[in-house]
Amino acid sequence: MIQIDNFSTDPAYNLALEEFLHLHRQPLCDVFLLWQNEPTVVIGRHQNTFDEIHRDYVEAAGVHVMRRNSGGGAVYHDLGNLNFSFLVDDCENGFHFERFTQPVIRTLEQLGVTAENSGRNDIAIAGLKISGNAQFRCNGRLLHHGTILFDANLENLAKALNVAPEKYVSRAVASIRSRVTNVCEHLAAHIPISEFREQLAKNVMAEYGIKPDSLSDREQEAVCRLRDEKYRCWEWNYGTSPPFWTHTGVQKFSWGTLDVRLEVRNGEIASCVFYGDFFSPDDPQTLAGRLIGLRFDRRTLENTLPESEIRRVFPDLMKMQLLDMIF
Repeated sequence: MIQIDNFSTDPAYNLALEEFLHLHRQPLCDVFLLWQNEPTVVIGRHQNTFDEIHRDYVEAAGVHVMRRNSGGGAVYHDLGNLNFSFLVDDCENGFHFERFTQPVIRTLEQLGVTAENSGRNDIAIAGLKISGNAQFRCNGRLLHHGTILFDANLENLAKALNVAPEKYVSRAVASIRSRVTNVCEHLAAHIPISEFREQLAKNVMAEYGIKPDSLSDREQEAVCRLRDEKYRCWEWNYGTSPPFWTHTGVQKFSWGTLDVRLEVRNGEIASCVFYGDFFSPDDPQTLAGRLIGLRFDRRTLENTLPESEIRRVFPDLMKMQLLDMIF
């Protein structure tokens, strides 16, 4: 495994660098990255950007809005947040996070802070979230990345993110602020984020045998091209949203929140989009495309849509559950 030092705080560049090292660099190899962003909301791959942000605040405050390749929910970054990425060959089935979160937990233990894996993809201190993690599979490669709230502005986090009410159903909490905490609040003695970054890098280096590497000029050009052609484009970060939907269904499951939106014309499904903070081993739009053109009728969908196609995209979702959401 190699580590490439990256001290850019441009979120478009950082996401482009991550994708380049994950999928495009030749020869491909295992990579570990640490990086920080200017104030940014990073949207999960399958989410509706307009639903996830407080747009007035984001635009007024100059907060970047970026879509990442992985699923999961929206997160807030600023210079008090440290991000880590593991880019490796995919040899696993399912979404397993502990392998990559343990170095973070061990680093915190060395600083006298007890942390633990929480829920499906978080790290928590005393029940409060300090890290959200996400994964993305493509072409036999696995990307795992996570945030670490070290000394982030939590008030700005709450202002930037628009968290749906169903997120709170099983948590019985009143605000985003009450669900998260900064690592620095739990340290016996203050240290700068730079020192925490160095400590985490040392621990990962010791565990994985990491050696330093760097990009060539040609590789830097490729990253910048990907930054400009994808991550700085409105089409990727916001996408084309229809002016209205004639039918929606939202439900929170143990594996994530699923939001199904259908446009029905003349009794047939004209378009379909799956939004949510879920992780999917296949592109949800393959399933959406299967629905287009079908009569908007429960029996029609029940007889036409194979359960195997649903499970390929949503492994833990049964056909009857999807139909109940739609109808």
